[in-house]
Amino acid sequence: MKKLFRKFDKKSKPSQATTSQQQSAPPASQAPQPSQIATQNPPQQYEEPQPQPGVVHSGFGVNVAGCQNCKDLNPSLTSHTTDGLTLDTWARKEYNVPPNTPSGEIKIKEAKAILQTAQTGCIYCTIICIALNQMHPGWEEESFMRLFVASGLPVVVRLLHGKTVTVKDYQAPGYTMPQGGSLNMELDLVFPDKPGIEIEIYRPSVPINQHIANSNVAIVLNQLNDRFGTGTARYADAGDDDSLNFIKRQLDYCKLHHPPCNSEVSRPVLPDRVIWLRAPTQDGLQLVEPKDTVAEYVCLSYCWGPMSPSIYLTNPETLAARKQEMRYSDLPPLFQDVVTVARKLNIDYLWIDRLCIVQGPGGDFAVQAPKMGDIYGNSTLTITAASATTENDRILKPRDAQWNHYQVDLNLDGSSSFQAHFRRRAIPLGKENHGGDYGKVSTRAWIWQERLLSKRNIFFTQAALKFECRCSSAWEGADPAHLGHSWSTRLDDGPNLSWTRLVEDFSSREITYASDRLPAIEAVMRRIAAKTRWTPIYGMWKDNLIETLVWNPAHNKEYKFAQPLPGTVAPTWSWTSVEGPISYQPLHAQKGSLYDADPFVHHLKLLGAYEKTGELMVEGKLVPAALRMRHEASESGPQRTIYELGDDAASEQWIPIVADTHLRPYTGRFMHGETTPATQRVPAGEAIPTQGWVSTCYCLLVGIGQSRCETLILGLSARSLNSFERLGIQGSMPPAVFDNRPVGQFVIV
Repeated sequence: MKKLFRKFDKKSKPSQATTSQQQSAPPASQAPQPSQIATQNPPQQYEEPQPQPGVVHSGFGVNVAGCQNCKDLNPSLTSHTTDGLTLDTWARKEYNVPPNTPSGEIKIKEAKAILQTAQTGCIYCTIICIALNQMHPGWEEESFMRLFVASGLPVVVRLLHGKTVTVKDYQAPGYTMPQGGSLNMELDLVFPDKPGIEIEIYRPSVPINQHIANSNVAIVLNQLNDRFGTGTARYADAGDDDSLNFIKRQLDYCKLHHPPCNSEVSRPVLPDRVIWLRAPTQDGLQLVEPKDTVAEYVCLSYCWGPMSPSIYLTNPETLAARKQEMRYSDLPPLFQDVVTVARKLNIDYLWIDRLCIVQGPGGDFAVQAPKMGDIYGNSTLTITAASATTENDRILKPRDAQWNHYQVDLNLDGSSSFQAHFRRRAIPLGKENHGGDYGKVSTRAWIWQERLLSKRNIFFTQAALKFECRCSSAWEGADPAHLGHSWSTRLDDGPNLSWTRLVEDFSSREITYASDRLPAIEAVMRRIAAKTRWTPIYGMWKDNLIETLVWNPAHNKEYKFAQPLPGTVAPTWSWTSVEGPISYQPLHAQKGSLYDADPFVHHLKLLGAYEKTGELMVEGKLVPAALRMRHEASESGPQRTIYELGDDAASEQWIPIVADTHLRPYTGRFMHGETTPATQRVPAGEAIPTQGWVSTCYCLLVGIGQSRCETLILGLSARSLNSFERLGIQGSMPPAVFDNRPVGQFVIV
């Protein structure tokens, strides 16, 4: 069977839009014979046409229904999976489609199973096999598959090497199943050293005009057209005229039809310093300092390369020369390409941070940094150089062969055919909802801010161009009707879920100086505040502060802990007080369908939040507890550090907490002078205890469900008498612990 479908990949041919390096299709003599792939009992006989070069010939005719593996790619026969937080399907998350669009996911536990159904006549499985053979040889070896289908959209094939296992009677942490209920959880175990692939299969936007005499074949063709949504070609070179015309079309349409993207002044005042692209100099380039000049301009968002003495930038020593003239040949390759794009779009001014902000000692970064929100927000377009890792990489260049797309022609009855195209997806399915994965630029915190603040972005990714504005997004190669969501619209949403998702996205990105986390997000918060009238405070909002206190560091598999920021950059109750990625899973769990029968009620009340002192005054129930640290051996690596709660030091039962950072015991002091065992975060740069210990902490109730409660774990503050500092959270403590406890007022710093 492997040999049979090895032949299929030789017959799929590259589309004419692929690169010139693409090899042509093999000769027709190698095409598989109809008997190899015909249905076992075709209901109708017909004469098979002679094979043509680069075309797969099939004797399918009419029998395409009833496949147990691919479900005939029929969304109505699939499972409608969601993330448990919303009712949105994969199609609703990926595209701006109506809520009632039929869509679903098909799980195939052993990918090689579709080889058998393809051989016995399933035309859908055959098309999938052809695509995988062409793009991922060896795909059938120890692999499983997910098929994502939706009415009118391309079919997405996700193939992963590994296996799926089912955990029966799974117990969700902190949740008690109703009597008689059970929960089975399916896990995907993926081989990390053997990457999979995601392919999208689609048909041309304009179907081939053909007369179909056979009514049965007409039914088959209609089903194929219904199962595979439409798409268009992606261009082989990001620098050719077709690619640049895509940008211009999207930009012009947005200007004409998207009021939210044009709500500000359509031609705002230029920034303090810009590059004039049509200056009266030899290369038409000059750094100018306009005064109240109204004009369109383009911004560049990119990753800086390593600093060196020869790096091209503006500093106090080079400022005068830049204002006199700039030479095109002196610019790094990326900057040259951006100049080219801006000129093609007939925009005369360009803003690049490295050239328009005076860098280094004596520069004006401190003056310009607070203006970033307006600089990016008022630009006509921001060019995001996703395919470049530094300013020395080009973005106007031919694309790698892995992004080529192919086509296969299936002849149904000698005169009618179906044309399927397939290609690697530009980014994995599901990434768009979290801001996308476009390369190195997607890992940088400052670029995250620049993207959200810009009214329009064009992403030069490795695979394709992507245009995004405040209304929608569009990928090069997608059918114009298949618009995606605008990631930046979440800035205009008020719900907690939207903001906490943004915090998770932002905190997962790299930043050179951890102390810049708060400044890097401030401009974004100012835009949200202008829209919602909310009050920002240390990366959070006074208006929903209690709900968003239940963050925790997203610890990795090695059980490493977050590092606290030095000094008092932010109060301990804010996620900006620690380095690294943040998770709001405890808050998201309160929204999930699993917890609908167990509503969550907040018991903590906010009395005041003070930005100047960083104090948070709350009213709620506080319970003292023992906190211990111990080490646990690990089979896969170094020993793990575990922090656990107990009633007292002699307790026989301990429950784990999620600690914000490494912790240590110390002797605390109350305002009246009494000393007591206490616990605190290990300050930045200080030694972490290597021996186990037991000390005292305090559990502050945030809220309760019927079978669980969320609790802040606090320690006495060493820097503010009679105050507390946050140590971590705990989400599965029995609610009865807080029964009959008095309500008090407390200060957290």
